[in-house]
Amino acid sequence: MATKVAELINNGKICVEKKYVMSYNEFAKDHRFAIVSVVIGYACKDWTAKDRFTPYFFKSEYDDKIVKIQGQEYKLGDFIYIMENASPENPAPYPCNLQLK
Repeated sequence: MATKVAELINNGKICVEKKYVMSYNEFAKDHRFAIVSVVIGYACKDWTAKDRFTPYFFKSEYDDKIVKIQGQEYKLGDFIYIMENASPENPAPYPCNLQLK
C-alpha cells in the first residue's frame, strides 16, 4: 500500500507533512537521516501503553510526585484532579512541559 500524505504546514520555509502507512525505510530515508519533520498518523494505534497510562495509573503510581506547570508546583495527583474537574469557565493550566523525573 502506498504512503498517504497530507500537508499540514507549508509557509515557504517549512513544510511539515502527516504520513500514513510509511515503512521504516521510507521514514529513515526521508525523515530520520534527512532531519525532516513529519507527523506519523496512527503511530500509536498498537501501542499498549496508551491503554495503560490513564489518569488513574499516574495517580496510583505518582500521586505525591511534585511537578512544575506554568511556574507553579503541584503534586501530580492534585493536578490530575484539577484537570479532571476543569471546565471552560475554570480551565486547568496546560501541562505543555510536564516531565516525571
